[in-house]
Amino acid sequence: MRQKKSASSNSMRISFFYNKKNMLRSANSKRASTLVMIIFISSIIFILSMMMMSIVVQDKKTSVKVKDVIQMKYYAEFGIALMKRQFIEQAKLPLFTADKIFKDKLALLDFENAASFTKTIKYTPPGSGIKINVTLEIMNIRATPFNCYLHHKEKSPIRLNIFKKKNDDSSSENKTLGGWDAFMKIVSTAKSNKEEQTVESLFNVKMNNLTPPAPEYTFFIHGQKVEDIKEGQFILSNWDFQGTVGKVVVPLMKKMSEELSLNFDEMEFNDLLQNVKGFVQSVDSYAILNKINQIIMNLSPWGKVRCNGRLNVYLPFFEVDDIINYFVDEESLEFPEIGYIGFGNRLHDRFMGKYTRYEGKIYKYYYELKPYIFSKQRKTARHALYTMFSTMKNYPLTHKNEVMPEYFENIVTNAKKYCTRKLSGEQKFFGTDAHPIFINGIIYTDGDIYVGGNYRGRGMLFTSKGDIHITEDLIPVESTIDMLGLIAPEGKLILHKLASKTKINAAISVKNSILKGKAVEIRGNLISENLNRHGLDEGIFKLSAMPKKVMITYDSRLRNRAANNVYPSISVQTFYYRF
Repeated sequence: MRQKKSASSNSMRISFFYNKKNMLRSANSKRASTLVMIIFISSIIFILSMMMMSIVVQDKKTSVKVKDVIQMKYYAEFGIALMKRQFIEQAKLPLFTADKIFKDKLALLDFENAASFTKTIKYTPPGSGIKINVTLEIMNIRATPFNCYLHHKEKSPIRLNIFKKKNDDSSSENKTLGGWDAFMKIVSTAKSNKEEQTVESLFNVKMNNLTPPAPEYTFFIHGQKVEDIKEGQFILSNWDFQGTVGKVVVPLMKKMSEELSLNFDEMEFNDLLQNVKGFVQSVDSYAILNKINQIIMNLSPWGKVRCNGRLNVYLPFFEVDDIINYFVDEESLEFPEIGYIGFGNRLHDRFMGKYTRYEGKIYKYYYELKPYIFSKQRKTARHALYTMFSTMKNYPLTHKNEVMPEYFENIVTNAKKYCTRKLSGEQKFFGTDAHPIFINGIIYTDGDIYVGGNYRGRGMLFTSKGDIHITEDLIPVESTIDMLGLIAPEGKLILHKLASKTKINAAISVKNSILKGKAVEIRGNLISENLNRHGLDEGIFKLSAMPKKVMITYDSRLRNRAANNVYPSISVQTFYYRF
């Protein structure tokens, strides 16, 4: 029994030591595994940290690189804008002066030269250290009908005579100016010490003659109806003093006043002119008077008046220049012309009637007054040609190729195909001082046009089927530069200002003249098929008549004598862009 017990005790002792050894071995194994795990995790964290640091450093380098790329891209785009501006400024140069031809302008107007036209500019923005190189190339050029000749009476260098229209019957024709449509490719490269970027853009550019219809006329009725101008006030001012004579006289008077130590005041200029006029009229020398007339006629500041049908103009009750002329001119065989109360119509400037040319059957209606006969007179209505000096009654019949206003048919036929912007339906153009309407070439639509406010640029608003609505005064931002044509060959011009005067600085060509409104003042010209001065009956309806007061002042800038109305139109849309 004791032996069995002893054997069992030894067995338990051996088992205990064995289990203890295994427990120690297991603990050591766990410690090793934990250490390995810690080392593994630490390695992964270290590797990830290094990767993150590398990414941060790389991102920083990339962001600097992207910043440089974006900066160079903006500078390259600035180069494109700079080239477009210089191109437009080059196109705005005069073609010639008295002794000089501007070759840069001629290169754009002459079709053959324009077809191979290139231009390069280099520019370094101040303080930037960045060099911008820009090149322009005219591509895929094609001719358009919007070209022109130099005016045959224009005094120009002999080398430019090839651009004047021939008046003989020879089969050969001289070269025209302007009238082309092309793509303009501009490549701009901006380069710094670190980065270089190139931007390419493709635009559409048109070099078109933007002269509105009948630029030689203040007033042109190309219909063949009988039109009457009776009640109300209808006055034409055909003498563009500011645009022509004033440019010569005002500086001359200022210079004279400086040399004579006189105090020249703009407000007193009319008095000075009256003094000059008094001096001229007091001189008996016909040579001096003829010389003055010749100088004035050579300046050609006058707009003409035309009617293809018949125009009856009822004179006002008292017209000051006619009464004065009666008493001043002792050799006159005509009696003063006394018109009608409430009629204030005049198709000429006071004292300037003989300088205006009238074409067609234009008659004035009046009564004769015999001031030296005080006995009771019988009133007899009379009529005669508007002026005995310059009314050409048969001119429309003898010049049938001039029956329609100049440029009118060309614009109507080709406006849609060669316009700068082609729109559809009703269109609204409203401008302010801060955001004027931008007129760039021919803007075409087939619906009504609503326009008013400030505008800048040169061009035309054209509607093929609709009317033109003037919502408020239409004023150019720069009166000596900006010019606008309003053309509605099938419509009319409608004024929305009913209680006050509407001022319109534009050339107007419409079918049925001007409707509604209280008064209108136009600086430009008025071309219409039907005048409708006192309304137009259409069945049981009667359209509104013209305003009672109409004043039209001729703007000589409408004339395209030296290709001065050939202006560039660059598309806002980019046809191709790459950087």
